[in-house]
Amino acid sequence: MRRATFLFIVAMGLALAGAFAKDTPPNVLLVLTDDIGWGDLRCYNPQGQIPTPAFDALASAGMRFTDAHSASAVCAPTRYSLISGNYPWRGRTTIGAWKADEGSDLLPGQRTFAHRARERGYRTAIFGKAGFGASPARQPDGTIDWSKPLVEGPEQWGFDFSHILLSGHQAAPYFYHRNGRMVGDPARLLEYPRPRAATPETEIRFGGVGLPDWDPRAVGATLLDAFEEFVESPRPGPFLAFFNTAGAHAPNTPPGAIRGTPVRGRSGLHAQADMVVEADVTFGHLIAILEKRGLLANTVVILTSDNGGIPHPRAYKENFGHDAVGGLRGGKGLVWEGGHRVPLIVRWGDGTAQGSRVAPGSVSDELVGVQDLYATVAELVGAPPDPAQGLDSVSLLPELLGTRPADRPLRDHFIASSDHRYANALAEGEEAPSTEWLATLPRPPELPASLRHPIARAYREGKWSLKFDKDHRPASLHDLSADRAESNNLIQAPEHRALVGGMVERYYAALRSVRTAP
Repeated sequence: MRRATFLFIVAMGLALAGAFAKDTPPNVLLVLTDDIGWGDLRCYNPQGQIPTPAFDALASAGMRFTDAHSASAVCAPTRYSLISGNYPWRGRTTIGAWKADEGSDLLPGQRTFAHRARERGYRTAIFGKAGFGASPARQPDGTIDWSKPLVEGPEQWGFDFSHILLSGHQAAPYFYHRNGRMVGDPARLLEYPRPRAATPETEIRFGGVGLPDWDPRAVGATLLDAFEEFVESPRPGPFLAFFNTAGAHAPNTPPGAIRGTPVRGRSGLHAQADMVVEADVTFGHLIAILEKRGLLANTVVILTSDNGGIPHPRAYKENFGHDAVGGLRGGKGLVWEGGHRVPLIVRWGDGTAQGSRVAPGSVSDELVGVQDLYATVAELVGAPPDPAQGLDSVSLLPELLGTRPADRPLRDHFIASSDHRYANALAEGEEAPSTEWLATLPRPPELPASLRHPIARAYREGKWSLKFDKDHRPASLHDLSADRAESNNLIQAPEHRALVGGMVERYYAALRSVRTAP
């Protein structure tokens, strides 16, 4: 962006930070759901068949974003982007650190939003799935020593308190870590084969180390207990809590109930839908914990998801009438809108017009990304702008507080990546642009190794979505205002030649940039 835009946004950020400093600093609760799509919430998809009363109540009490996107169509890269404010290719792996013992995606010097909050005197905590790598201690022969504290984990990521699952409930290790240490007796660890039932009505999809009493059905209740303990801490000061739900990722092992609220069977559909219910019920109890202690009105509550929904098996959609992607094309892992358009809802206040900083029941159509929550949190806690951090993150506060000038969109572009296992930018049988036509466009530049992975990407500018293949060549163009399902590829339409050429150049410029945020 131009220098004038940069100075304008910095000035606005400093003004907002100064305004917040005069008031009681707000608490921040950021809830990241897993594999929950744009169409899974009834406040986004009225035709949805899954009851989501807690999520819907949040939308009634705050602002719902209709064009929000995860940085990747799969979880691990998105989780890195959210916590760092960077696009995935600025991390250690680009495709995501999937294993709990390979180190995180954070590079030396990259600071998380928890670091920024802690610098401002906040108590910081993380709960549930970390999902972007960690480093356990090792014995001299290289084997992992789970009896010792993590070498790299929540403490190094800026969190004072933690109760986490390094890989979530879907992969080893099958036990919790609390404040960097294993919860349980290391002498009882066993190696689960694949597949294996851990307890009745549960499932272990991937083999690995775990405790014999591991029960994925108990994750939601366990994390709620830990969150309640953290909130009740006598330590003074505001808090930042990053809460990661189990729902709705497989294995689909919904509990019978959470704190007395029914879960299993409540959707009336299938176990995966019940895991959406699990996330909604867990979220409802988080709100209840805050409300019981008089904390809700001054807590900024943020809800989003790590990637798009799962519209398959298609039999679910056909038999039950539920569409997890709400009419979008694609789903988790894929480059189209269904793979990365996600719910994003923010509440700040008591739910009334007079007692809320964020207008209740408001809706924003601004193009935003989940990594924008990095800059948003930094601004909320009063952290000054840092040009070396949050390189691709834009604060949502001007939109949330109604101070954004009508002629200044929050973002001029956004880039979303596919899973490296699903790097197609065109569906099977879909016509690719001709060689002659591609020859008229700018050629892909020489790029660093981090951008040479076989990943498809979607480049958004306003209503336009331009998909690039794994070699960074343009493959399809869609006008989302007229074709949300991305069924009409306009890339070779003569009237859009100049548009495509300009978008290609700006996409390449973004990939080469040190920073895309102002």
